[in-house]
Amino acid sequence: MPGSNAAFFPGEEIEGRQISNPRDVGLHFYAYLSGLKERKDVKRGNLNITIMRLKNGAIPGFILVFSLLFATTITTSAQEMKEAVDLYNFAAQNFKTESAKALDQLKQCEALCEKIEGEEVGDLKSKVQKLYPMIYFEVAKVEYRGKHYAEAVAAMEDAKRTAEAVDDRTTIKNVDKVLPGIYYNVGLQEQTNANYEKAVSLYQQVLNVNKNYVLAYVAMAICQDSLRQHDAMLETITEGVKAARMANNLKVETDLRYMGLNYLKRKGQQELDAKQVDSALATFGKAIAIDERDAEIYLAMANIYSKRREYDRTVEYSDKALANAPGTMNKNQIFFLKAQALAAKGDVPGACESYKEAAFGEFKEAATHQMKELKCK
Repeated sequence: MPGSNAAFFPGEEIEGRQISNPRDVGLHFYAYLSGLKERKDVKRGNLNITIMRLKNGAIPGFILVFSLLFATTITTSAQEMKEAVDLYNFAAQNFKTESAKALDQLKQCEALCEKIEGEEVGDLKSKVQKLYPMIYFEVAKVEYRGKHYAEAVAAMEDAKRTAEAVDDRTTIKNVDKVLPGIYYNVGLQEQTNANYEKAVSLYQQVLNVNKNYVLAYVAMAICQDSLRQHDAMLETITEGVKAARMANNLKVETDLRYMGLNYLKRKGQQELDAKQVDSALATFGKAIAIDERDAEIYLAMANIYSKRREYDRTVEYSDKALANAPGTMNKNQIFFLKAQALAAKGDVPGACESYKEAAFGEFKEAATHQMKELKCK
C-alpha cells in the first residue's frame, strides 16, 4: 500500500518491502506516528512518548496489536470530531429556518464533544454554548407563533438561562422584550381554565421582567379577587395604578381604580352595617389611597365622623367630598351634613350658609326648618 499511513499487519507490503520482523514493524509504526505529529486530531504528549519508546526498541513484538488499537483510536477520534463539527455547522447555518432540528443537532454535537479528548474540542464546546441561546430564542418564536405558549415559555427561559451563562447580552435583551408577552398569554389561558393560582404566578413573572406591563396588573387583580386574596389584590391594584399613570395608560388606571374602589366601598358598607366603625374607617382610608378624588368615599367618612360627634372631621371630609363631587352628583346631602356639624360647633353663620345650599330636593324641608331654628337671615 505505497504512500499510505494506514495501520498494517505482518506480511503486508509497504513501499515494496515485506514486513516480517516485529522490530521492523515497530520502526514502520514509528514512522507512521511521526507523520501523525503534524495532524491536529492527535494528542501529541502520548504520541511523543510512544515514538521515543519505539525508536529505542523498548516496545516488543505485541506492538502489532497495540499499533492497531492505537491507530483505530486515532481514526475514531478524528471521525467523531468531524461528525461533531458537521453537527455544529448544520445548527449554525440552519437555526433560523429549522430551529427545532438545529437544536437537536446541537445537542448531539454537545454529547459527542464529551467523548472527544484534545485541545481542539474545547473550542468547539465553547462555540456550542454560545449558539444555544440563539437557537432556543428561535424555537420560542416558532412555538409562540403556533400559539403553543407553554412550550414558548420553556424555550424562552432556556434562551435566557444559556445566554446568561455566556454573557450574551443581545439575546438577554431580546428575551426580556418578548418574554412578558408570552407569560401574559399563558396566564390568560390558565385564567380562562380557572387555574387562578397558576395564572397569578405567570402574571407575577411578567412583572418581574417588566413592571410597566400594565395589563398584567388588571388580570392578576381579577384572579386574586376570584381567590379571595383581597389584601394581595389591593396591593396589586395600588402598584398597577402607579405603573399605569407612569405609562399614561388612562384606561388601565381607570379599570384598576374601579376594581379597588368597588371592593372597598362594598366592604366598608358591610363593616358599617355590622357596626364595625373603626374597621370601616380603615377600609375607606385604603380606598382614598387608591383614588383620592372619589367624593362618595369622603361623604361616607363624613357620615361616620358625624355619628361619632367628631365635628371638625365631619366638616373636613364634607369639604373634601364637595371639592371632588362631579357635576352629576347630588350635593344637597353633603351640604346638609356639613351644616349640622357647623351648628354643633357653634358656627351659626357657617351652618346657615350650608343649609341654604342644601335646601333643595329631598333636603329642602329639613334644611328650611333648621334655618328657622337658627334664625338664619
